[in-house]
Amino acid sequence: AGVKGLGIFRQRINNQGGSEAMVPLSDDSKQNYVMIWDDAGFTTVMAAVNPGDSPVTVNFTVRGAGGSQIGTGTVSLGPKEKKAFVIRDELGLPAMINQRGAMDISVASGKLSVLGLKFGEAAFTSNPPFEK
Repeated sequence: AGVKGLGIFRQRINNQGGSEAMVPLSDDSKQNYVMIWDDAGFTTVMAAVNPGDSPVTVNFTVRGAGGSQIGTGTVSLGPKEKKAFVIRDELGLPAMINQRGAMDISVASGKLSVLGLKFGEAAFTSNPPFEK
């Protein structure tokens, strides 16, 4: 039951080869996650999936490296919908640029599956969320 899957990501720079990674989605039976983010020389990206039959609102509380809140935001997902986005752009949080921290990710009802990635100039890596 539920959504299981892998995200396959490729980055090409100046049409030279590139790198590719396969990363598993988080468990789809959870409502709360914590994810580390790093936009100091990198760009943190996220994919979110609503495995349910009802729409959900994904809530974000973003904190800086010292733990103070720098912003909040929401992303709406319809039933069985997925969305991938640059977190700072989607949430309208330019305060994340050149910073690091952690964020709480949650839905009040329903379930959520998430995947994080961190992109640099020449490579990228997975950025898995943790259950809260």
